[in-house]
Amino acid sequence: MMDVLFVTPTANPNVLKESLGTMILSTILRQKGIGAEILSFAHIGDPNRYEEFFEKAVSMILEKQPRILSLYTRCDCYHIMLRLAERIKKELGCYIVFGGPQADITAVETLEEIPYVDFVCRGEGETTVYPLFSSLLCGEPDLSVAGLVYRQGTEVRANPRPELIADLDTLPIPDYSIFGEEIPVDPKTCFSIDVGRGCPFGCTYCSTKTFWGRKYRLKSPERILEELKYFHDKFGVTYFAFEHDMFTMNKAQVKEICRMIRELECKVSWNCSARSDCIDEELIQIMADSGMKWIYLGIETGSPRMQKLVNKNLKLEGLLPLIRFITSRNVRVVTSFIYGFPEETEEDMSLTLTLMIDLIRMKNVQVQAHLCAFLPGTALGEEYRDRLVPAVTQSDQAGEIGFEENADLIQAHPRLFLQCREYPTALRSKLAYFTLFLSVFHILKPVYLYYSDQYEREKKLQFYLDFVEDHRDILYGSEFPTDHHKICEIVKRGTFAKRFAKLPFGDLAADIYRMEAARFSVHYGGAPSATEILSVVPSELQSCERLEDCPRNWSMVTFARDKDGNVQTLVRRM
Repeated sequence: MMDVLFVTPTANPNVLKESLGTMILSTILRQKGIGAEILSFAHIGDPNRYEEFFEKAVSMILEKQPRILSLYTRCDCYHIMLRLAERIKKELGCYIVFGGPQADITAVETLEEIPYVDFVCRGEGETTVYPLFSSLLCGEPDLSVAGLVYRQGTEVRANPRPELIADLDTLPIPDYSIFGEEIPVDPKTCFSIDVGRGCPFGCTYCSTKTFWGRKYRLKSPERILEELKYFHDKFGVTYFAFEHDMFTMNKAQVKEICRMIRELECKVSWNCSARSDCIDEELIQIMADSGMKWIYLGIETGSPRMQKLVNKNLKLEGLLPLIRFITSRNVRVVTSFIYGFPEETEEDMSLTLTLMIDLIRMKNVQVQAHLCAFLPGTALGEEYRDRLVPAVTQSDQAGEIGFEENADLIQAHPRLFLQCREYPTALRSKLAYFTLFLSVFHILKPVYLYYSDQYEREKKLQFYLDFVEDHRDILYGSEFPTDHHKICEIVKRGTFAKRFAKLPFGDLAADIYRMEAARFSVHYGGAPSATEILSVVPSELQSCERLEDCPRNWSMVTFARDKDGNVQTLVRRM
């Protein structure tokens, strides 16, 4: 029997990718003499094989025999954690404690509806985890702990949230020896460190402001550098992810951090998240000079009207020149968009798609898109809560695993699963295949950039709608069950190319479709020999941003498998 077992939904088997929050909590407990272990999803098995994964998780937890089972919850895994809690409570009877953002937001509702969860901890747990867990291990729960939500008889009570930690430097450096003294580490690992918390902005779709009270906090430059050096010396890693929702809010501190990084004896690189209106060319240059390799920017919408409605309030006029400057400094930019907002119109979506295409056209820019999810704790979720219905198309923000197997649980507790519901609109329904469309767009980038130029900027959504119309049997039929199957078939058939066949470069577009179909065929179990898959394309295609710029000096591109089954790409001049 052990004291505390933390279960996390971490999908990466590399222990250096474990949840930072859980790492800090386990470190605090172990420093105070309480035994703690961490069991992540990645070390249980493949959650996509859900039934097998779930039974193995139960078996591993029962083998550990924890006195306290603490489950870290997010919206994408809440159903799984609830099922685990139900099973372990039945078979072991230990204390079940929930933490993490999803349980935090739905704490009272969870205890009102779920009898097998004993406690939910809200707010930052670093100051409360030891008082609560030590009292549970003594058999006398301390019900005065700040942030604790608990039952007293049949009544659910919620203590005031704990005060936010004013000085984050007081937190311990996570102790990874919980996974053993000898941890094999790939030096190329991108290692996450907690550099601060909180965002002062109030976007309607984001729940961060609920957790951190819109209070921006950053660890001191000295402490951040201490952690960089500590983990570099301990594990040899040189690439770090600075975990903070809005790293660049305090430009003076960021500049000081960059200065100190440049003075390190060891060379390190790093990435971060920011807002485009909280960076400028001077800061970007300083960050790039200190080793920044990529930056994540949430753009969300290309419509000025929607920028105001979702309270993002970015000024879009200078966005493209800013991103162009960032990439000119050899820094990759990851941009994120959200679509399917309740008040979004086709005109708004056309503007968003126009901006996305402008970014896709740039080198060293990655474009992400996410269907709007009505997350608990967001202004958007609260505004539409009573008007939501079960989602026909699930947002990737809500997760993808185990929903079908737990549909009864999700349907029985709509207050706990707001993220699995939607506000239906005609436009949202039309956008059901938008992320799939973007996947094909990236695969056939020069072709789709060329096609997109045939549509006016204000009517870019029609580009997507024509794509859907030309692939209705693939998208809406049951013959191709997954997005992967659909994408392969779309590329293989080349149906969309026929719509543009009479354009000046229509023949070249069709050739590129055939090349990609050949590559897909070989990659996914197709032809075994070089002579069976041939496609004529310009070899310079990969570096060509515009289809009309592709030179007409043809090459023969052959995709085949070698004797070990690895896919080989051969280019032969004609």
